[in-house]
Amino acid sequence: MARLSLKRAVVVFAVVWAVAIAARWTSLPQSSALGDALGPWLVGARGPWSTRPHAAPYGWLLAVPHAVILRAAGDLWGAFAAIRVVDALVAPLTALAAFRSTRSTFRALAAGLLLALDPGLIDTATSGAEAYQAPVAIALLLVATTAHTARWGPWVAVGAFAWALMCHPLSVVAAPLLWWVRWRRAPLAVVAGTAVLLPHLLYLGSAAGDAAADSASLPVVAFEAWVDQAGPLVWVFAVSALGVVRQRRLWLSLGTGLFLLLLAGTQLGYLRDHHVRLLSPPLALGLARLPSPLSLGALALTASWPDDPRDRPGGARRPGSLGLLHQMGSELMAVRDPTRPLMIDGVTDHGVLAVEPGGLLLDLHLRGVPPDLLDVRDDTDVVVILSGKRRHEWLSSPGPFQLKRVAAQDTWAVFVGTPQQLVQWSESDCAERAQAGRPPPRVGGAWDGLAIWHPERGAKAVDWWACSRQ
Repeated sequence: MARLSLKRAVVVFAVVWAVAIAARWTSLPQSSALGDALGPWLVGARGPWSTRPHAAPYGWLLAVPHAVILRAAGDLWGAFAAIRVVDALVAPLTALAAFRSTRSTFRALAAGLLLALDPGLIDTATSGAEAYQAPVAIALLLVATTAHTARWGPWVAVGAFAWALMCHPLSVVAAPLLWWVRWRRAPLAVVAGTAVLLPHLLYLGSAAGDAAADSASLPVVAFEAWVDQAGPLVWVFAVSALGVVRQRRLWLSLGTGLFLLLLAGTQLGYLRDHHVRLLSPPLALGLARLPSPLSLGALALTASWPDDPRDRPGGARRPGSLGLLHQMGSELMAVRDPTRPLMIDGVTDHGVLAVEPGGLLLDLHLRGVPPDLLDVRDDTDVVVILSGKRRHEWLSSPGPFQLKRVAAQDTWAVFVGTPQQLVQWSESDCAERAQAGRPPPRVGGAWDGLAIWHPERGAKAVDWWACSRQ
């Protein structure tokens, strides 16, 4: 009987995970590859002993899966695809918790498939930075609450909660789930958890005091956005709420977590829909407390497969997306001189950068370019990515300074030249801006990549923009 249950659990886990992975891979080309979405990858690329997070208030555990993935990735596309496999674990882990609680294959499938196809969680994964892998960690914590007499429960709970908090500080909303862990089965887990979490909790406490809003307000907009993002599946979540009411542990944990979320949102004056989605795993677990025909029928009527961005013109090459970064990396690999060092920087005259230079440098390294050829020397080829408005004349301005244009679209262009040519063009451009009373462009990104392999160079090694030196 136990062996049959294990087989059914494995089947449920595999089916739900496969659906969740496929749904998230559909949106892979439009994944954000800017700023905070690249932060953990850049930290992970520095090596296993560089644990300082890319930005406050994240913790060192955030970069661990990224560092592991980078060891085997052949480019950033493959790395992002692998982290989506991790993101997708939120669905099968919740299904596993449901199966361990109910021993029902179909109820577990319903709970897991709800999170596998939830447009909100897919959007969270696609953003790359809204909550990182916090939903996965909270789902793992749910599994730990079903351990009963097993000694592994407290250890899994400690690891999952620490991981969740270091992925997003508002994961504290999952703290009520810790009440249902059998801590006396492994008291050393409490000691280990305290040692790991205490420094981070003390830091979060001080940061929360500094970040408190001057005026508190109820963040209704976050819940409205959560409803809009969920689409028709919001009705399945509503049905799940009925199941939550039927189980004391669930409604106590979820109710307390919701209270903590509202308290944090009103005090900080900042709450978004992806924060609300941190409570999606325990909410989805309520679906397993209802008759399987009701839960599966509700899913069948409301669930839909996510749209493929490649079906839309330019959808896979949107500025700031992984699709554009991958395309640009492939083009640079085809045209670069394999005997000369290369450096990449970015300049934008409007909005955000089309491609993050640090991410593109990491992508080239994963494709096989050695660190000694990603450096700044006298013979370095500097790739400059210009981002501007559609059909902006500025996108063709470096031409007179012998910079070679290697690629261009409506809102961006890529030029290659020597550091000296780049300085000459930037001096001319900055002089024209000063004469016309226009603000200087936003410049940067090269140092994020250079610091990975050559931190001794210092940021001044890529200070070739005249506007920034004045």
